[in-house]
Amino acid sequence: MHNNSDLPINFQFLTDRFNVFGFTTLEGVVKAHSFVRIKVNFTPTVCGNYYERVYCIVRNHKVLFVDMMGTCFDILTKPIPIQ
Repeated sequence: MHNNSDLPINFQFLTDRFNVFGFTTLEGVVKAHSFVRIKVNFTPTVCGNYYERVYCIVRNHKVLFVDMMGTCFDILTKPIPIQ
């Protein structure tokens, strides 16, 4: 997450902590003219296609979002490809 402004910004991702898409950081502060790296892990327990839109609230800014998609398959089960 990049902050190009002269002030630090607070951010918060709105998601469940036990979801198939897990964030290393759900909330924090990005210093002025700096960035924070946020890693997203995909850990499904069942074969299938997954999609989720996660919203990010940033102070003094419009609401942002990230669309995430993932596919899990094994030798016997392969879901229809996402188009």
